[in-house]
Amino acid sequence: MAADLAGSAQVFLDACCVLNLYATSRMGEILSGLSERFAVAEAVLHEAMYVRKPESLEWQAVDLTDLIATGLLDTMQPDTEREQELFVSFADPLGDGEAMTCALAVSRGGAVATDDRKAVRILGSLSPSVQVMTTPFLLERWASQQKLSHQEIRKALQDVERRASFRPRASDPLSAWWKMLVGRT
Repeated sequence: MAADLAGSAQVFLDACCVLNLYATSRMGEILSGLSERFAVAEAVLHEAMYVRKPESLEWQAVDLTDLIATGLLDTMQPDTEREQELFVSFADPLGDGEAMTCALAVSRGGAVATDDRKAVRILGSLSPSVQVMTTPFLLERWASQQKLSHQEIRKALQDVERRASFRPRASDPLSAWWKMLVGRT
């Protein structure tokens, strides 16, 4: 799965991972603290729209402008006929954001960051399969590489749960790590 990913690879974030990373209020630190280059498909920009405000039930717009302007996050869209065809083929079983993300990753030899089970299954069935990263994988690597304290990573994980309504599935290899850090057994 993701453990084989080379540090220089392009990672295409789908909408759920964008929302989860944004919910930490540290997305720029996360992207700059990992060795991969990150990109989003144009369709993801229209899907990843809101997270909860810190300490509130109100919504906050997701604003990736600074991340894009500073080059931490590239935006891409299908540029070739092959990418358009891949987008259409992925769009049948997946939503537009996931479909465009998968099409770009397949065409450009990148990895996909997603927590969507259907997308993970489809990418794993391709030959060759596309490398997949999950939110827990990205956050655990960031925490490890940046040597974050338990308190810092706990807050980030709790923010993802509270602001983006995400918890890893029990089958996720990092589910126990996540639960331990947020204080759930």
